[in-house]
Amino acid sequence: MAKAVGANARTTVIEETTYGVTPSITPGDTQVLPFISNGANLTRTIIDNPTIRGNRQLDEVRSGNSEVSGDLAVAYTVSNFDLLLESLMFSSWAGSPSTLKVGNTQKSFSMEVGHTDIDQYRVFTGLVVDTLSLEVTTDGLVQSTFGLLGSGMTLTVGSPPTSWDSAPTAAGDYEPFIHFDGTFKEGGLTNECFSSLTLNISNELERQFCLGTRNATDLTSSNMTITGTAVVFFQDEVMLNKFINETETSIQFRLSDPAGNYHDWYLPSVKYTTSTLTVNDAGVLPISFDFTAVYDDTEGSAVVVTRSV
Repeated sequence: MAKAVGANARTTVIEETTYGVTPSITPGDTQVLPFISNGANLTRTIIDNPTIRGNRQLDEVRSGNSEVSGDLAVAYTVSNFDLLLESLMFSSWAGSPSTLKVGNTQKSFSMEVGHTDIDQYRVFTGLVVDTLSLEVTTDGLVQSTFGLLGSGMTLTVGSPPTSWDSAPTAAGDYEPFIHFDGTFKEGGLTNECFSSLTLNISNELERQFCLGTRNATDLTSSNMTITGTAVVFFQDEVMLNKFINETETSIQFRLSDPAGNYHDWYLPSVKYTTSTLTVNDAGVLPISFDFTAVYDDTEGSAVVVTRSV
């Protein structure tokens, strides 16, 4: 019997109009997502019967509420992850050039993880991007991890089972972003030497359950938190003084590919919350700044993403 291998796995997504309900699909409606790893899984709480029966043994155990979660790790490119970014930001791309800001309109989607070598397909519903981790380093692709929460999972039925879309739309043929095709600014000025930059965004989603169903009927979000870490080589006192004096600043970085496609991330109101400088060898000294981004009156958002396509 054939065994499933990761090289033959495929991830496709489609936006939902009603939370937790996969819309009707015709060929080409779903979008293929290129990915490094997909950890989406269904788990359930455990409900046991604690009644004492005199034999020191449980009499019954049942599975409880369904919980879908997992991380989708990708090599970050332009265009391919636009739906996921909209889900993260609770808003839609708008304007020219097209921008994305923090909003209040939740976007959910369904996702199929297809194991095409054995004709097995798992469909996850009610997915919303809860977290984003974006890491830019000096030696490697820009990697992004989308943390997903959802409501349920089903297996496609049939003999043999078939994918929900016989001809999904292929992922865009874009090269992943690498740092040396981009630009990096601090306080509106090009920084001479960031050595790494990490951005973490969290919607702090919570599942909501109603009596009569084990699947979450909704996901709710409190405040979005936007934090990160900027590591620079210690050259002057400018950023250190901003930390000491609680001076508001900005961080902006544009990620570009060789074809000139880009995503520009702009955090207009940033405060450094920690500063770490350790002398532990004779080499060049890095200084690490943790930061938090807050709402900016001018932009109407704590983070603004601008895209070329």
